[in-house]
Amino acid sequence: MKLTLSELRTASRASRAAAGLANGQILRSLTPGDTGSTGGNPAAGELEKWKAIAAEREETIRDLRARLDAESEERRRLTAILSDKRAVAAAPRQSWWPWRRA
Repeated sequence: MKLTLSELRTASRASRAAAGLANGQILRSLTPGDTGSTGGNPAAGELEKWKAIAAEREETIRDLRARLDAESEERRRLTAILSDKRAVAAAPRQSWWPWRRA
């Protein structure tokens, strides 16, 4: 697929408009000491966002581990109740023969 020069210019303008850049502006990356025209480091906001996501994930993992521990303890308790090994007195055996009934 070949693009004509006018199609290429139109696509370039559309991509700049989507990025929020005016005609003739170029997007440049900031070096660590450069504050840019906004006065702040845009990477700092991105870093804070990722820190918040990491903190939320840590909290979620901590909560899920606590739930798993509680569920395991409940399962052990229920298993102990259901598998009660105490001896139960056996009922006297009754014969089904009519002449052996006492």
